[in-house]
Amino acid sequence: MWLIAQRANALQALVTVDLKTKKLKTEKDWNQAALLDRYVAQPQYFPFSSRGRRIDGWVMPPINYDSSQQYPAVLQIHGGPNLAYGEVFHHEMQMLASAGYFVLFCNPVGSVGRTDEFADIRGRCGDEDYQNLMDFISAVLPAFPAIDSKRVAVCGGSYGGFMVNWIIGHTSQFVCAVSQRSIANFMTIYGLSDFGYYFVRDQLAAEPLSEAGQAAIHQQSPIRYVGNVQTPTLFLHSDQDWRCPLSEGLQMFTALTDLGVKTRMVCFFQGENHELSRSGKPQARQRRVFEIQSWLDQWCHKQ
Repeated sequence: MWLIAQRANALQALVTVDLKTKKLKTEKDWNQAALLDRYVAQPQYFPFSSRGRRIDGWVMPPINYDSSQQYPAVLQIHGGPNLAYGEVFHHEMQMLASAGYFVLFCNPVGSVGRTDEFADIRGRCGDEDYQNLMDFISAVLPAFPAIDSKRVAVCGGSYGGFMVNWIIGHTSQFVCAVSQRSIANFMTIYGLSDFGYYFVRDQLAAEPLSEAGQAAIHQQSPIRYVGNVQTPTLFLHSDQDWRCPLSEGLQMFTALTDLGVKTRMVCFFQGENHELSRSGKPQARQRRVFEIQSWLDQWCHKQ
């Protein structure tokens, strides 16, 4: 069997699998040269305990790492929530590590790869998953004293964007935040998202057409806590993202502007959709990472 495979910390290559011996053989690696003059960080496995569970986490050191120096860090939160991080090459993370950042990521409750029970957070968005992420930071900082605790940022897209919106409404621990293709208000997601009208009812275990259900949905929506936000936040949205529509970012952006919190909204990704970071046009993907790194640099290196 022939396939395109991405293994360990390498880029995609053409691979064959012997179906009898189950052995893999790299037939052609066109991308190998692309990394020859690049720093490629090796993720360090960092399991930790949160609410009585073992949570899988990883830490990627920055380029030219010197344990006697101090570095900024970025907490990356995956989408889904039913997705999972691993140790394969991740361009955005490698870009940030090459720009001098520690990159931190983990698989909180709601992630796949464990059990159905572990992955099921329906009706509990922003509860144990949030606590897992905060416990991760609390565990990493003393273990890696080279991370400057005053220069830790948080980034995420889709569910990760929801979680960024949630985090900034519940803590001011992060120096800045980047919220991408996010969810702010599950009632507007109910009415506008291409997930369909049944998604919110299922995932939030609440009835959007009843007063009690709307109260429960509001309880799990970041917009409810937006009055607490103090964290400078960048919002990125594509104009044809029907999964997490532009209106989600605009609700947060408007509220932060009204609060006087430093914010920026980038929604000029014309013709792009929820898949911008994976399959968007090269020019748009390049501008996206430029906006992310520029925002992080502005706040993580501010004197």
